[in-house]
Amino acid sequence: MAEATAKPPLAAGDLIELKGLTGARNLNGRRGRAVKYVKKDKRWAIRLESTGEVVKAKIANIEILGAQILDGTPTERDTSVPLDFNVGDRVECLNYHTIGVSGPKFEAGTVAKHWHREESWPRGLYAAYLVQLDNGVRLHCKNSESYIRNSEMPPVTIQFKVGGYVMCKLGDVLVVDGTGRKFVKVESDSDTNWEVGLILEANSDWLETGKYPYLIEFHGRCLKFWGTAANMKECTALPVRGKSSKLRFKIGQRVDCCSLGGGWVKGTIVDTMYEDASILGPNGVHPYQIQLDTPEQGQSHIMAPADSDGCIRKSTTPCPECFICCDTECDEDNLIVRECACKGDKDGLAKTKFKDLQKKYPDEDDPLHHNSVETNYDRANPFEQCLTCKANFSFGGHCHVALLKECISIYSEEDDLDSCQTALKSIIKWCNVLIQEGKFEDAKVLLFQKLRVFRRFVRDAENDGIDTRFFNETLVELLNCLACAHEKTKMLVWMKSTLDEALSLSVNTEGFITSYQPMYMTKAELVRYTFLTGDIGCALAGAEALLLEARSTNAHVREMLRLCAPLNSLSGDKERCLEQFAEAAKIEAGCWGEGSPHVQSTTWLINRIRDDVNIKCVYRADSLVSWDWFTFT
Repeated sequence: MAEATAKPPLAAGDLIELKGLTGARNLNGRRGRAVKYVKKDKRWAIRLESTGEVVKAKIANIEILGAQILDGTPTERDTSVPLDFNVGDRVECLNYHTIGVSGPKFEAGTVAKHWHREESWPRGLYAAYLVQLDNGVRLHCKNSESYIRNSEMPPVTIQFKVGGYVMCKLGDVLVVDGTGRKFVKVESDSDTNWEVGLILEANSDWLETGKYPYLIEFHGRCLKFWGTAANMKECTALPVRGKSSKLRFKIGQRVDCCSLGGGWVKGTIVDTMYEDASILGPNGVHPYQIQLDTPEQGQSHIMAPADSDGCIRKSTTPCPECFICCDTECDEDNLIVRECACKGDKDGLAKTKFKDLQKKYPDEDDPLHHNSVETNYDRANPFEQCLTCKANFSFGGHCHVALLKECISIYSEEDDLDSCQTALKSIIKWCNVLIQEGKFEDAKVLLFQKLRVFRRFVRDAENDGIDTRFFNETLVELLNCLACAHEKTKMLVWMKSTLDEALSLSVNTEGFITSYQPMYMTKAELVRYTFLTGDIGCALAGAEALLLEARSTNAHVREMLRLCAPLNSLSGDKERCLEQFAEAAKIEAGCWGEGSPHVQSTTWLINRIRDDVNIKCVYRADSLVSWDWFTFT
């Protein structure tokens, strides 16, 4: 009898799969995490990964999954453990950053440091190794054969000098098609893909600093390069040029640039060593990004692929006025911000305009966060849109970043709950910009700091008898943003625990729903987590369940359809995929009209999926949208 009531050999947090259920057959095959053992029911409470729902099951219906989730979450604490590899050793490491895209695989790299930790990690946690891969990725590796092993690859060389020509074996090729010029990765063992390059920069301290060993100028782009005896050799056919690695121009300087049409256009340098992986490929850079005085072919910015007079030269034309502050002085700390085609109004700083809005609408919701543009320009958001032409500033663009910083500074000294919540809305957007720029650790540190502050404000408000349930929405958004940063660094265990907390705050114990949008975003991110753990079937089941829930609440049905459709494609159900995209297009037509870009894009995608037998559904690791993290190629 004592054995019948004994606690089964299962631990809270274990990954399990339900099986053999007769009363709830639909749950068979679902994965989840053990929460706790409920003695009175003689069952385990299990939180399903697909929906976040907690169900109870007997131990006989629970299969403990021994498969380890190989991700980047640090787990090691004892720094006295001896390590097999020394700093500088060549190793092969499991690149968990490819989870979801191609599956983790071992890649060559060099040990950079022992017992490394980041500022955002909980106290006492370490990664046994910090490893610099030959493709530029830095990995936190556990002291386990599942993560790191010996490599026979030759070491990264630093023997070549600035100004010398080298032959490099590249892993991608330039493709020119209807969408423009871009570099596409090729998988080839042939010995033909060698290209001549000029060394612009050589860093002997690359391993310690995390910089690239070489910056090399090839035809059409510059490339950060990790050269070894296997992929880099001296080019003796060309003499050493002795070219300086220092760029001729600085941010803020006026230049004339060779345009897309072949003529010369005037602009201002707004970024140096500009990276755009979608065009230039991984580690590809252009020396300059230039903001044009007048947009050309619909583009307000162009890139200069080389620092040469044939591509870019100094201009004597004065700088145009700034749309935001009407200033004409431009330097690295005070960029002239121009994005839309109009001249802007002459009232000066957006901050001044915002204060006018506060005076005019004192009883309205915070006008700073109105996302829709209404007929009366005073209701437009001066931190999101141009107040003259109502054009939205592009996310992460120069206007958006400059004004977002201004917005955060407005509330930096505020300490009441309402202003704190407003500031956090802006901080969430700023963290999304950091995540988009690949500054994941900076985003995490800021989010953890603001989470502590906001939780303190909420706790104090509760002690004063204030109903703080509506403030949970902001807290959920902060947690969702933090989960996004964990996903980008493939710390999936922390991603899951953060989303679990966000879900519990979305619906409290009384069933009060703060807002449908953050709740659906959280649940959609839980579906993403399930997909990243390799369980496509469970991810699809979770997405379909979420779609049913969206239909019942008549909220975010289109978004849930766009989440389900690619998962059905990956699961082999092409017809279901097409049905869901067609329904999404119908909803888009009702919202924005038959000829809207949304409908045109979805219809084009439907036709491609239906007609192209070779089309593939691919995970988008760079996506920040909770229900749009697949693309078809």
